[in-house]
Amino acid sequence: MGVRITPGTLEEVSMEGSHSGQLHGFRKPEGKPYTGSNPVPSARINKNMNTKVNPQISVGGAILFRDFRGKRQFFVVQGRDGKGWEIAKVMVRKGESSVRGAIRMVSEQGGMSARVLEEAGRYNSTTIVNGKSIPQKFYYYLMLQKGGPSEMIGFEVFKWIEYSDALKKLNSKREKEMLKAGHNVLKEWEKTHKVENH
Repeated sequence: MGVRITPGTLEEVSMEGSHSGQLHGFRKPEGKPYTGSNPVPSARINKNMNTKVNPQISVGGAILFRDFRGKRQFFVVQGRDGKGWEIAKVMVRKGESSVRGAIRMVSEQGGMSARVLEEAGRYNSTTIVNGKSIPQKFYYYLMLQKGGPSEMIGFEVFKWIEYSDALKKLNSKREKEMLKAGHNVLKEWEKTHKVENH
């Protein structure tokens, strides 16, 4: 099941192949979106770990695109260090699915309405919290922007750029792979669907 959202609302739509899980209601944003693999405060991590017995950090990423003035553009944000560029991501809250976390970020942080088309890819990693190695799972979703403001207060620095430029700007090899995967998913999706931004 995929979803189409506008800020403050949620409408389920039929879709195959998406990693959706259970969807939960919107809550107010807590701090800035997670936009990198750099360590984040342990208190914030502990609050968002899936279980106490088997702690795990889940991160939802939005491969967000739009068709604007005849050009297809992808959304990238500046990394936490202020140097590189990344796909926008957010830490998934306890009891929240990864797709729901990505939707929350796009709606609350970006003030945008968007539609999840498909899961683009996922990978596993680890991070160190209080001297312990904690597994991380990253899930990336291909999302179509349906509308939103020109300025987004939840993202300090962002760009809408064409696919080839986005691929060059991304620092992480894994995120380049996720963007390529999302681009391929989109090409397949368009064989049977029509992209409508509005």
